[in-house]
Amino acid sequence: MTTTFYELMDPDTAVVGSHPAITLTDAIDETVYQQIYFPTLMATLDSVKVFIIPAASGDMSCGCVSNWGRVCAGAQANEGSGTIVQHVETLDIGEIECIDITSAFTGVLAGSIGGLAFTRYGSAAADTVGASCFYLGVEVTWS
Repeated sequence: MTTTFYELMDPDTAVVGSHPAITLTDAIDETVYQQIYFPTLMATLDSVKVFIIPAASGDMSCGCVSNWGRVCAGAQANEGSGTIVQHVETLDIGEIECIDITSAFTGVLAGSIGGLAFTRYGSAAADTVGASCFYLGVEVTWS
């Protein structure tokens, strides 16, 4: 059986349509921090995706760093970690885009709390969106 759940963010001042969001401003490097719980019933992590709504079409330069540790198990908070280096994702204006960040959580164990630092490198020449992007949260799918 596959299970999907969502960890959505509390908004800053941004609302896109009726979606509360965190603004990733154009031409600025900005990082969003989020915690993700990986349930004790999880046998296999299938995917982790970030939801982004861009205010314009173009390439968004982004990357992320993660770490995790099992809860109440005598494990360190940084028992495991992962990185997705700066790269480009092509986005279409107004769509809820899904950016796969599963590889940043390779090896995560059931019962862990993961910390995610997702960065938009808005000052990078490769970032051509030319407008703000809005971070909604993450989707985790596991079996």
